[in-house]
Amino acid sequence: MPDQPWSPDVVLVDTSAWIEFFRGTEHPAAALIDRLLLEDRVAITGVIRAELLQGARNDAQKAALGRQLAATVRLPDPADLWDRVAYLGYTLRRKGFEVRLPDLAIAVVATAHEVPLLSLNGHFEAVAGVSTLQRVKL
Repeated sequence: MPDQPWSPDVVLVDTSAWIEFFRGTEHPAAALIDRLLLEDRVAITGVIRAELLQGARNDAQKAALGRQLAATVRLPDPADLWDRVAYLGYTLRRKGFEVRLPDLAIAVVATAHEVPLLSLNGHFEAVAGVSTLQRVKL
């Protein structure tokens, strides 16, 4: 893995976990995100940022979200992202799993940078079964 400007123990936080955090629930994922933020160990991808910002209810919320997300590590897409996404989707489909394109991209970025993924979406378990995706267990 190439040298990177972020801590080796960052965690990629998926949209599903962020939703619990922003709702202020007592879900274990929300508490973990709070701790990771304090430790500067939260990472996102462009896809996750886009998913969160598009869900904002108004301009003020979108701006606040943008400021909060700016304090996280943004993992860059690998140069061959879409080829990897296609291969991963193809592999999963052959095993009977349909995974949305954004989630395939998130999994590829996580595996490319060898960082664990915090997600509440169960289909990432199938992804981990056919790739080197590491998942955070709650």
